[in-house]
Amino acid sequence: MDADALIARCDDLGVTLSPLPSGMLRVRCNGEISESLRSALRDNKAEVLAILAAMEWLKPRLAEPQRIADLISEWCGGTCVLGRDGVERWEGGRDGTNSHDIDALLAARWQLNVYAYWADDCSWWAMPEEWEQ
Repeated sequence: MDADALIARCDDLGVTLSPLPSGMLRVRCNGEISESLRSALRDNKAEVLAILAAMEWLKPRLAEPQRIADLISEWCGGTCVLGRDGVERWEGGRDGTNSHDIDALLAARWQLNVYAYWADDCSWWAMPEEWEQ
């Protein structure tokens, strides 16, 4: 089971996962965690932590819809520049240059049920409650 599926499985079981500053993974539930789940979390800890970090980073940014390209660039260490049209945009950034992996961001998108849509000649992400347009 990959980390994305593991997080979804924990959510289905009512198991709460959260990253700790020390690089540890906090696991909370109302019952016992099976040994197979515990083992899978141990084996995929780094990937689970990366996705949880991406989820914590992405969710507040999607208080309103955001351009996908800007989010990916910012996640990957790009810089914010002011365009000729007076609109700030993110440029640059490469996968892994700041220890952030695009795969973790995309997995976070699925875990948060973020919608993608096309408008104003670019692609956008929005949280589900924003999708009622």
